[in-house]
Amino acid sequence: MSNYQQVSTIADMHHAPRFGYTSEIAKAASIDPTDRSDYFFGVGAFSLFLLFFFIVWGISLLMLTFAGHHRVGWGSGRIYTTGKRDVQAAFILKRRIQFLFTISCLPVFLGCVTLIGDGLGPAQVAVVEMKKLNQDIRSVIYEGMNIATTALRVQKNLSPDQVGPLFEVDKLCLKKIDDPLVNYTYLSSTLDGIANEFDRISAYINENISEVHTDMLMLRESSKKVEDYFIWFQENDWLVKMFVLLIGTITLFMLSATILSTFGLSNPPLRFMIGYFLLPIFITLLLAASLGSCALAVVTIMNADFCSGGDYPGSPEGTIEDAFTYAGFGEDHLLPQSFSYYKNGCMVENPVETAYGYGNNLNNIIGLADNVLSQTSFVASETLNASCGVDFNQMWEAATILKLNTETALENLESIFEFSSCSKISPFYRRVFHGVTCKESVVGLTWMFASLALICFSGLLMVSLRAGMFAIRVEIKPGKNSISEQEEYEDFIRRFYGVSRERGNGGNHGNIQRTATFDTDTTTSKHSDDEYSDDHTVDLESIYSTPSRMLREEETFPLSPPERRPKITKAEINQVEDAITIDETLPLSPRFAQLNHFVDEMIHHETLPLSPQNKRDELNQRVSNEFIDAEIVPVSPNSLIQDDLSTASI
Repeated sequence: MSNYQQVSTIADMHHAPRFGYTSEIAKAASIDPTDRSDYFFGVGAFSLFLLFFFIVWGISLLMLTFAGHHRVGWGSGRIYTTGKRDVQAAFILKRRIQFLFTISCLPVFLGCVTLIGDGLGPAQVAVVEMKKLNQDIRSVIYEGMNIATTALRVQKNLSPDQVGPLFEVDKLCLKKIDDPLVNYTYLSSTLDGIANEFDRISAYINENISEVHTDMLMLRESSKKVEDYFIWFQENDWLVKMFVLLIGTITLFMLSATILSTFGLSNPPLRFMIGYFLLPIFITLLLAASLGSCALAVVTIMNADFCSGGDYPGSPEGTIEDAFTYAGFGEDHLLPQSFSYYKNGCMVENPVETAYGYGNNLNNIIGLADNVLSQTSFVASETLNASCGVDFNQMWEAATILKLNTETALENLESIFEFSSCSKISPFYRRVFHGVTCKESVVGLTWMFASLALICFSGLLMVSLRAGMFAIRVEIKPGKNSISEQEEYEDFIRRFYGVSRERGNGGNHGNIQRTATFDTDTTTSKHSDDEYSDDHTVDLESIYSTPSRMLREEETFPLSPPERRPKITKAEINQVEDAITIDETLPLSPRFAQLNHFVDEMIHHETLPLSPQNKRDELNQRVSNEFIDAEIVPVSPNSLIQDDLSTASI
């Protein structure tokens, strides 16, 4: 009896939704096309549902991106606010998005670990064992094909056209043979005995061996294809490892960008790399993972269904028995009887034992054919032909063919007995039904499917919350977009290397050359002139001495000597004090003291008239303040002071 025990993963995958279709894999062997379609539609429906779910989610994200932030807000991939006074609400929203984004990264790492450890590992063990099993089964198939081929040759040689003359005793004119060496009565009874024995083995001789041989050929080709799949999996398992390496590394970069953005440390090159390089690769990997998870869902469910056939809780033996029923094999058929024999540990009647009687019949035919040949071998063929008036050589040829092919059939029958013996088939039976097929195989496939599905779901959630990786964009004029990550990155690089783009007559294209607009300390500062930050370590001199974006792009001539800053009026000081009063409940940062000292110092400076260069700086500064793209951090009084001072300095 079977001692099969079903693991929990098999039950879980077997109960996957089928949307009204059957979960009986045995119907795949049914002679009714409706039953076959019913099963395959059920497996395909579940996989297509998963694929449809991922596709709809992806299309929704694409539509939100094109819809823009004015319609869908942060769902477009960026967080916008319409003024510096509203950045606090945007900052709180961004912190919440960053928290959810960080939580979404953790399942991706978990899925990568389980995909390699709990999924790929058992699957590799199962593939190795199943490959060995397939090779052993294929050797048995070749042995069966040799038996079937021999049986086909015997069947052809023992056809009525070949041995028919032996059964036509009346036409042999044995009574006319006048020779003391020929015993007519004995020879005639011998030929009658051959005819009777031949009738008894007709069921064995006339068996549909050609169909069996065709089935053997199909099994051989299927075995070759299965082995090719195993070899492909062993040679390309690095694809899974490479996938885990890529998606894990990109997720780590995206998580790091989010953490840096949380502390105000994100810079334009990092945001450019995330937005234009890593994020598209990440989405491509998610697409591959969704296709892989759907394909694995089909294979895993079919494997679980195979191990869950028959009565509850199910077993692979129950699947085979149901398949015989759906295929139209009756209980008296050799295949169901043989399967039941091996299933019960060879403790029931062997259905092949009925063929032992054919061996006795074949031995009798061989002996009778020897008698015919010995009776007629003492008389010359010319004498027999002259006595009968017919060609008596046909009987000799028929008797010789009968003897040789009967001996071959007897040897073939003995090969069948050995081929179907319990000692030969039982090990294969245990390995197929109680081995890796329903243990390591289904467990590994289930974990691989679940890991890929988890990575897809969490990855799409990360893409939905991608706004947490980028800076908050402040729109002073509603309806106009600020610069993109690419423009921000190019601006950063020009400042870092001290180069400026010289515009041509036709537009923006021109030569990049080094300018003398600012020194290295200014260019290496991580803050641009349009940044809005409360970093305590920022150099105030570098902030107010940094040229505007328009000046950096267009000015290629040396600057005039720096002039003294204008004096701040009493009204502007009052504005600063009012701003402090508004946010007095917030803690003051060290930068506030520095700004306060800077204001006091500027009050005592002598006011000088502005030079033409300063007027141009003032114009460029106002243009550059049209849009502000920066990492937004919590609003504090010192931030408001910086804002008011920027206005006052103009």
